[in-house]
Amino acid sequence: MDIFYKVMAKRAYPCIAKGCSHLCNTYGSSANCSCYSGYILQPDEKTCLRDPCRAKGCYHFCNTYGSSAICSCYSGFILQPDGKTCLSDPCRAKGCSQKCITYGSSASCSCYSGYILQSNGKTCSPDLCWIHSCSQICNQYGSSTNCSCFNGFILQPDGKTCLSGRCGSKRCSHNCRSDGWSAYCSCFSGYVLQPDGITCVTDPCENNLCKHECNVKFYNGVPVAICGCKTGYYLTSDDRCLVDPCSLEPCSYHKNCSVVSGQAVCSACPKDYYETQNGKCFFGDNPCDQKNCYNLSYCAIISEYYAKCSCPPGYYLLKDGHRCLSGTKLSSVSIVLIFFGVIFCLFSFAFLSIICLRHKRKVDFPVTVQFYAASQSAVVQGVAQNHLNSVDIQIGVNNSTDSNIFHPSNEIGVDNAAHFNIAPPPYERSEQTLFASAIFSTESPPEYSN
Repeated sequence: MDIFYKVMAKRAYPCIAKGCSHLCNTYGSSANCSCYSGYILQPDEKTCLRDPCRAKGCYHFCNTYGSSAICSCYSGFILQPDGKTCLSDPCRAKGCSQKCITYGSSASCSCYSGYILQSNGKTCSPDLCWIHSCSQICNQYGSSTNCSCFNGFILQPDGKTCLSGRCGSKRCSHNCRSDGWSAYCSCFSGYVLQPDGITCVTDPCENNLCKHECNVKFYNGVPVAICGCKTGYYLTSDDRCLVDPCSLEPCSYHKNCSVVSGQAVCSACPKDYYETQNGKCFFGDNPCDQKNCYNLSYCAIISEYYAKCSCPPGYYLLKDGHRCLSGTKLSSVSIVLIFFGVIFCLFSFAFLSIICLRHKRKVDFPVTVQFYAASQSAVVQGVAQNHLNSVDIQIGVNNSTDSNIFHPSNEIGVDNAAHFNIAPPPYERSEQTLFASAIFSTESPPEYSN
């Protein structure tokens, strides 16, 4: 029953279902919303928002876009920079045939490119001068044009070119051009201007047989074709064009460059100039004049104002900066490396010596022994073993016919003077070269009695 009463209420009171935010107008069983003054109904036909045009103050039309408003004008009027004022369009009454430019309440006509504005200030007609190409002044009269020249210039027979009055006295055989102060002659294609600067003759390069470039030179007024190469190349004796090394400008300023055997050769610096190590020339006092280089040293100019003494290969400069000494000067790094190398070798030698002394080894060496009759001693020459604690030596005679002079079992003692006490048979004094085999040890020497 509640639903029934609600449906009946909506039919009896349509504004209830409409939900207007301001006013509701009924027409039978239908309803329409409206707004109070100063408000505008929104597209949902229910909501009312404040009218932005009310505060805009447009002179003619006001168009709303959401909450913003834009003014516009009636036909024949122009919206002014303030965005709301409308004034009569001056171009409407101007009647320009192409373009109209407004300046506030005034207007002027203009034309597209290639057209010219006529004297009535409205009509545009084709610019015949743009086609006619007058060199100075073009005068258009309706559909016809003619060229004219500034004061001091003369219109040439082509009806377009203006030349200085000086060309009238130049008497060029072909063309004459002027910069306003002087006149210059030129020739038609296939001709060259002679040295007189007036006469034009047939260009001998027009039908030349040169493989590369052809240049014209005059000999007694007669033009001659000379074969050559384009800029940056030079002609060889076998008629080839090679890259000119001088075109790369290898020489410094003030030097001349010439090609010798295909290589660029720079000249020396001119007089009163001096040359630095990098080949540049400078004018003025030579900084080497203040240097005192001697003893094989020579002066080398490093820069414009700086020079120093230098040495030839295989020599180095001493600390005084003036003299050279043979050899190679060691750098600080080299000296340090050599020092540590020597230290390493000394330590290595000492270490190996200790190893050898701690291990017994057998050494064979020749000695000379002098024997004395009825003596218990023999002197061994050439052996000084006083740094050893003890020596056990076995001695035999080399190349001797008597191999039993000494017995290998004889034990020999040694003192610090390298005199060996032995017990030989009672022979006469003699001197023999013996071969001794010694076994060294670090043990304390035994005591021997004479």
